[in-house]
Amino acid sequence: METHDEVTVQVASSESPPEVRRDAEYWLEDGTVILVARGVEFRVYKGVLSTHSPVFADMFSLPQPDQSPSQCPVVHLDDSPEDFRYVLRALLPGTNQRFVCDYPDPKPDANMIFAYTRLGHKYQIEHLFNQAVEFLKKRFTGDLTGWSWKVNIGGYVPPNFKPMHAIGVVNIARLAGCPIMLPIALVVCCSLKPKRLLRGFKRADGSYERLDHEDLLRCLTATPVLMQKTTSAVLRAFAAFENKRCTTAARCQKGLQTLLHGSLATDGALIANPHPFHPWVFYAKDHIENGSICMHCLTAVRNHLRFEQEAIWKELPDVFHIDVEHWAEPSLAREPHQPAMHLPIVGESDSDSDEVGTHVTHRRVIAHSVSLLYQD
Repeated sequence: METHDEVTVQVASSESPPEVRRDAEYWLEDGTVILVARGVEFRVYKGVLSTHSPVFADMFSLPQPDQSPSQCPVVHLDDSPEDFRYVLRALLPGTNQRFVCDYPDPKPDANMIFAYTRLGHKYQIEHLFNQAVEFLKKRFTGDLTGWSWKVNIGGYVPPNFKPMHAIGVVNIARLAGCPIMLPIALVVCCSLKPKRLLRGFKRADGSYERLDHEDLLRCLTATPVLMQKTTSAVLRAFAAFENKRCTTAARCQKGLQTLLHGSLATDGALIANPHPFHPWVFYAKDHIENGSICMHCLTAVRNHLRFEQEAIWKELPDVFHIDVEHWAEPSLAREPHQPAMHLPIVGESDSDSDEVGTHVTHRRVIAHSVSLLYQD
């Protein structure tokens, strides 16, 4: 890892600029260095930072100006104070740390993971950087089944993430050299509204995280391709078929056609969706309850849909024109008779109106509307 940021070291004066303020969480009276991140002062220990970061170790080894014992060297950093505070919480645990946690442990949020990767890379804090990247690799994986069990299906991202944070995941995948994370992160980006995709999302410090030009072009080019593949997959999965285990074939075939030409076909945006991995079989719930589709046929539809989705999953690197080694191997290795992939449904509410969907209930999954592609 390399760092390209310049830092300056100076002796703290008795009078600080009026715009500079002490951080309420990390101002340690016996600290040995003051780090100033965009007007916020952090007084911490040089030794602790040097232990974790060779960049800080080199920085603190520079000759210091003459100073009295009561004075403390000052280092100015061009970092977001919000990001830097996340890093200090990891390296200098405070009194709010939990050492014994009930399962499940609190889930890290997107801002924390992004801070760990950005500053972990910049300051060569390798264990922080590597753990954050590994967290993302496990959740933006090349295995469809592994991915589906680790995310919040309402937004296709991990808990404490929003769909817009997929933009940051794409950028981190580029930074870390982890192309395995790119396909599904780009799929989630394609499901965002155009305004959100172009504008990016606002970080805690007010700056915006955006896709670079090439990845933005990938999303704009891939969106209609994904919509076409999704439509074809759903139509094939719910088409009439012969099921030897079904004892009510006529009724089930009629129920499937009613489902396909009713619940699904009446909302074209539901199946013409840029995100191909919706649990469409959930729409058969009412037909199961009223007996118009038997469980044997539902299982068959689920299996058909699973293989259609796996076929699309396998093609994702080609859809986005990226090279990814060993993509989709575990998922595609499963036998046709194995149990179908079950996607968990959770009830979540998202107040951000620019996201792909705002609510998921046990009755329905909000789909991305085709009309959103043409909104300002």
